[in-house]
Amino acid sequence: MVVPTHMVVTKSCLNHPAISEERYSSAAMALWRHSATFSIIIALLESSTAIFNEGVSSSPKQQIEFSPEVPTFAPEMAWSWPDFVFIICSIVTVPPYLVILVLLIFNKKTTRLSTPFYSQIISQGFGDILYIVTYVSLITFGYVSFKMKLSPLLMQLVVSVAVRVLIYCLALRCLGVMFISFQRYITLCHSSSIVYMWIDRASPIRIIFIHWFVATLISLPVLLVRAPKLGPDRSDALQFEDSSFKVLVAVSYASVFPTFLICTFCYTAVLREIFANRPTLSRCSKDVKREIQICIQVSAFVFAFALLFAFYLAECILLLAKVKPPPIMPLMHPLVSGFMSFVIPWTLLFFNEEITQMIKRRMETALPPTITVEPTTTVWSTRM
Repeated sequence: MVVPTHMVVTKSCLNHPAISEERYSSAAMALWRHSATFSIIIALLESSTAIFNEGVSSSPKQQIEFSPEVPTFAPEMAWSWPDFVFIICSIVTVPPYLVILVLLIFNKKTTRLSTPFYSQIISQGFGDILYIVTYVSLITFGYVSFKMKLSPLLMQLVVSVAVRVLIYCLALRCLGVMFISFQRYITLCHSSSIVYMWIDRASPIRIIFIHWFVATLISLPVLLVRAPKLGPDRSDALQFEDSSFKVLVAVSYASVFPTFLICTFCYTAVLREIFANRPTLSRCSKDVKREIQICIQVSAFVFAFALLFAFYLAECILLLAKVKPPPIMPLMHPLVSGFMSFVIPWTLLFFNEEITQMIKRRMETALPPTITVEPTTTVWSTRM
C-alpha cells in the first residue's frame, strides 16, 4: 500500500544526530521508492488533514533533533471518514457472515452443501473475518493509543503482530477467490477431467488445509520484517528499515498480481462458456443450472477482487513514476480492501438459493410452534 512519506523515516536516516530539511525530504522519497504496501498501518496514525511539512522546520538552516526519549504524541487525533465507514460495515457484516459459516459447518452432510464450493466458502469466510477483526482492532487501537498515550513498547508489539496478520490475510483472501474461480472453471469447462474428479472428491479438511498452507508459504517472508520503531511525534509515528519495506512490498504484490491474473483467466473462460451455450441453457438439467447460478454469484467476488487489483496497480504505477500519492489514497485502503470481504456474505445471503433455504429452515425450527385456538361454543351463543 501507499506509504505517506511525511510519516516515516528509515533507520539509515536515524544514524545522523541531525537531519536537515533537504536530507529529510530526500530520505522520505527514498523510502517511497521502496514502499507500496504499508498504508494499513500508517493511515491509522494520521488524520486526513496532515501535511507534508508537519514536524519539519520551515527554515533550511534549522535541524530536526531525534530524541531517544519516549516520544510525545499529538493530543488530538481526528477520525477519518473511511475508517469510520469501514468499522460500520464491519459491524454490520461480521454477524451474518458468522451465521452463514456456522450453518454451513453444521449442515455439511446436506447433499447440496457438501460440494467443494461451500468448503472453499468456509475457508474464505474465516480468512475474511480474521482480516476484518484484525483491521478494526488496529484502527481502534491506533486512535486510542494517541488519545491515551499508551506505552510505546505496547504499540510496537501490537503493530508488529497486526502487520503479519494483515499481510497473511491478504494472501489468504486473494488465494481464496482464485481457488473459487478455478473450481468454477474446472466444474463448468472441464467437468470430465481428472482434475475435476480430484477436486470433487477432496475432503473439506484437505481443501481448507491447502488454502491456508499456500497462504502461509507466500507470507512466510513477513516473519523477517523487523518491528517498527516509534518516532518522536505523530508525523513520524513509525520507522521501518528499507529491507523490511522491500519484503512487505514483495509479499503483497505476490499475493495480489499472480492470483488475480489466474482468476481473470478462469472467469473469462467461464463467462465465455456460459454465453456460448446460452441458447441451450433452458434445456439443461437442474444441476447444471445451479452451477451456472453459482458462477454468476462468484462474479461479484471477482469484481471486488478487480477493485483491489486496480488499487494496487495504481500504487505500483505511482511507485515506478516516483510520484507521491494523493493523501486520500492510503485512507481509502480499508474500504477498497475490505469490500472484497464485505461482498461475499451479502451475495450469498441474497442470491444463493441453498444459503437462503438453509437459513429459513433454521429459523423455522428455532421459532416455537404456533398454537391454534379452536373457537369455543358457549351456552349463550347456542341460544342466539
